[in-house]
Amino acid sequence: MFTSSIIQKSFAEGNMQVVVQFTDGTDTITKAFNIGSEGDLKGQVRREAARLTELSAFSQSLPNGAYNPTDTPPTPPTQAEIDKQEWFRDFNRLERVKKLQELGGMPVSWDTYLTTLATKVQTSAKKAYIADM
Repeated sequence: MFTSSIIQKSFAEGNMQVVVQFTDGTDTITKAFNIGSEGDLKGQVRREAARLTELSAFSQSLPNGAYNPTDTPPTPPTQAEIDKQEWFRDFNRLERVKKLQELGGMPVSWDTYLTTLATKVQTSAKKAYIADM
């Protein structure tokens, strides 16, 4: 974990600059920050210390040797996940169509579509979907 120490500060022409030294006992890094307030300084130093700590840990865990920079392909969704997504899409569509009907903006000729969609939502529903509502 990196700790920080202010080693220099200057105020010139309405700008304040603070030079901070970060160390983890092994590595020492110095960085200058242009700041507007103490809160700004605290935030920037906290973020930089976290960034350095994370990079230091990553550098130790990264093995030497061949490195494949390609992304791991995403895992395709399961059929259950596809069914769930489709059910929520149909459910949301049913809500919007019913709202359109309530407002009087749905043509009468669409009644069959509404009935078919409502039946599909009812027959495809699973109790597990309720937890995600």
